[in-house]
Amino acid sequence: MRVIDLSATKANLTEILSMASDEAIIIRTPEGRKFMIPKVDDFTHSCCSNRSKSRTDGIFCSSLRRNKSAQH
Repeated sequence: MRVIDLSATKANLTEILSMASDEAIIIRTPEGRKFMIPKVDDFTHSCCSNRSKSRTDGIFCSSLRRNKSAQH
């Protein structure tokens, strides 16, 4: 997993998304906030968009992504 520190680099959104196409990335803002951008396949997107936004469902979708990536 790659970390992009926006206080140290001036990557634009297109460059960041290009990096995310190869692996999940974490973006760290100059204020220290962190955001994760994972590559999402159709199965994961469909599953997560059909579930409600509760904490339990978020954990369920995270588990699906981990299990699916472990199979590849």
